[in-house]
Amino acid sequence: MPNFLLDTHNSYHFDSDAKAFSILIAELQKKHERVKTKKVSLAEFELIKTRHKVQIGRRVGLKNQLHHICELLEVQYGFNYNEVSTHEMGKNISEFRTYPFFLFQHSTDLGHVIIRPETIGDKISELFNSIDIDFKKHKKFSFKYFVSSENREKVKANMPDALLHYLKDVKGVSIELIDGFCLICNNKAISNDNGLPLSQIAFDIKEILK
Repeated sequence: MPNFLLDTHNSYHFDSDAKAFSILIAELQKKHERVKTKKVSLAEFELIKTRHKVQIGRRVGLKNQLHHICELLEVQYGFNYNEVSTHEMGKNISEFRTYPFFLFQHSTDLGHVIIRPETIGDKISELFNSIDIDFKKHKKFSFKYFVSSENREKVKANMPDALLHYLKDVKGVSIELIDGFCLICNNKAISNDNGLPLSQIAFDIKEILK
């Protein structure tokens, strides 16, 4: 029997988001050369596999004037939230949207690392169980970002100061480094206003990590 208290809606934006993704590609190609890239498996990336019903769409290789290559990914997934009104007891909403991700290969040996915006919950948890990797010389970065890895010492020894210095002035991005690849995203749906700045961040970080 269906649960009348759990009214799940799938609000699909794929048509409009697909057009927005095509517009973003066209805009990026004004500055960057479109190139072929080898399709790297995304199965081990936490930023991918923890999403709700994730689907990978188009993958577009882009090369900038410094000959750095980043791959733009069309990633679709659902965002769940609860909607409460005066007329209904509550609905569980699944809104499916498309998000831009960027992927590139690099040569900095950091192992598997996740860098994401730090939440109030993270700060409270740190009072009882210290998981976050802090960098004493980069207090502004450490205040804004949560860093996790199974190899803390390796991350502390090899993390470039230039990356921490750069990220202290960047808001809302999540970064995952694994097996010589870097994946970058945020929680904003596809648009030029989001995708263009995110692409610049990806190429900037590629330049730092080499």
